[in-house]
Amino acid sequence: MPDPQDWFTANAPHAEPGGDWFAAHAPQSPRPDVTPVSPNEPDTYLGGFVKGLKDYGADLATRAVNAVRNHPVEAGAIGGAALAAPFTAGGSLSVLGPLVPVVAAGAGGAGGAGLGLLAKAARGDADTPQTAGGTLTEMGKQGAIQAAMEGGGALASKGLQLAGRGMYRMALRPAARLTDKYGDLVQAGLDEAAPVGASRVVQGRMAASKAATDQLVQNAEAGGQTVPTTAVTYRFQPLVDVAANREALGTGAGDFNEIAAREAAFNAAHPTGQMAPTQALALKREADNLANTAQNAVRRGAATNDMTAQLHNATRAGLKEGLEDLDPAIADQNARTATLYGLSRALRTAENRPQTLFRGLSDLAAVGGALSGSDFRSGAERGTGAMIAARALTSPAVQSRLGIGSFAASQLPLATLARLALLAGITASSGTTPTQAGTER
Repeated sequence: MPDPQDWFTANAPHAEPGGDWFAAHAPQSPRPDVTPVSPNEPDTYLGGFVKGLKDYGADLATRAVNAVRNHPVEAGAIGGAALAAPFTAGGSLSVLGPLVPVVAAGAGGAGGAGLGLLAKAARGDADTPQTAGGTLTEMGKQGAIQAAMEGGGALASKGLQLAGRGMYRMALRPAARLTDKYGDLVQAGLDEAAPVGASRVVQGRMAASKAATDQLVQNAEAGGQTVPTTAVTYRFQPLVDVAANREALGTGAGDFNEIAAREAAFNAAHPTGQMAPTQALALKREADNLANTAQNAVRRGAATNDMTAQLHNATRAGLKEGLEDLDPAIADQNARTATLYGLSRALRTAENRPQTLFRGLSDLAAVGGALSGSDFRSGAERGTGAMIAARALTSPAVQSRLGIGSFAASQLPLATLARLALLAGITASSGTTPTQAGTER
């Protein structure tokens, strides 16, 4: 087999005597209407791009001005509603509740339309209403349009929010014991935009939240603050009543002794009656672990008396309160850390949950699609497509992402976007040359 390099050497075009073959055969006469631009001149390309943006912006601005000039009533209504609605929430009309923005948008739209009608009358447009009734009718019409946009946007937002929560809840399905302890984990997952499969991401955020708590506690310690031991020992007092009631019932033998021994040991460990904040934080986290372990033992039946778990929980709660009294920001950070921990556990459970039922439904969809085909090929295509679609829609990862997307869309100012679309339509119909059709001079 001949060497490819030898073949190329034998067949490649060679330079003619005294010249370069490529230079000799390349086109030598560029188009006279095109100015050659070197690729080594980035400023030339950037300048053209910037000029294009400027031209587009200038054209858009001109169209917007012409839209206001040619459609002053509609433009005034849009502007009036956009200005009025956001400033009424929580104002003197708050007694109307969710209708406040709707009423405000309607009033603002009617007022803006009235200004637009004044502008039309001032320049003598022929289509300007000539009677008070006609003027009020046009103002009412524009106000109703803006109120409908505001109300429709609010309803659409609420619908998207409910749909998002429903889809995310279906994907996450948090256990009741987790929601009882850590709160609304569905809302937490939506706020964090954490789909099923993102448990490690949430764990990373939890670690960052714990680090922020550590920093706040260190700052408090650097400022000379301490946590009193009474923040813990006073939490033992309600347990004394529990022990007394149990003793009266003939149960809970030894509860009194356990409470007294725990309080004495805690005071002996801190003879000054004060604890450094960093030490209190470490003890709080350890008490939390001990409380969870003891409660799990009681739940499994491995322990018959829950007083130990209650003492650990009281210690944890007292240390937590003592730390949060140092700086309110610690309370917020602790709450975020706890919520993220609960969310990460719920996500891990969802990620490892068997999907036998949903897979069975997707298989049924495949069979149904296959039977609906007119022949084997079309049936196979429909069955495969139905199975893929069913598995995608029943996948917790997909469901959670759809829920997050729907919830995120509900946070958009839909009424404002509708007004912008209406204004864009008016602007698109207004060229760069002003027109005053119907204007009589």
